[in-house]
Amino acid sequence: MKKLKKPKKMIIFTLLTLLLMGFVYEQSREFIDNKKLKAPGKLLEINGHRIHIYGIGKSKNSPTVVFTSGWRTPSPYVDYYSLQKETAKYTRSIIYERPGYGWSEIAKGERNIDTITTELHKLLNKNGEKGPYILVGHSFGSNEVLRFAQLFPKEVAGVV
Repeated sequence: MKKLKKPKKMIIFTLLTLLLMGFVYEQSREFIDNKKLKAPGKLLEINGHRIHIYGIGKSKNSPTVVFTSGWRTPSPYVDYYSLQKETAKYTRSIIYERPGYGWSEIAKGERNIDTITTELHKLLNKNGEKGPYILVGHSFGSNEVLRFAQLFPKEVAGVV
């Protein structure tokens, strides 16, 4: 029996050491990444957390295009950038990253469609964006743009 205790302790010690090393590595890489990789847009505080918004182009008397992403899209900025760049040739084009995605901070509290939609509305206003908006929703984002159109119909020119 004593012979088995020593290998068990060694295995447990090794596993704990590997877990600690992994934790330290992840924390240090996150710190380094945060120093190197700055958000390309603005981080604005809405409801106690910072949300990333990136806008380019001028409205030229046309609606502003706002892109919303699907659920679990790691970085809407990266996904939509080439499309946004083309859209910005004709009008103002906005990408925002829902809390917990891309450069946006994780939000605490209830996350329902009304909360998400109201945060987007507050974010656009705080960034000085002017409607009307053409809202482009991918996957889960389609729920968001439809709810936005219901809550703020006078600010919406179209939904895609």
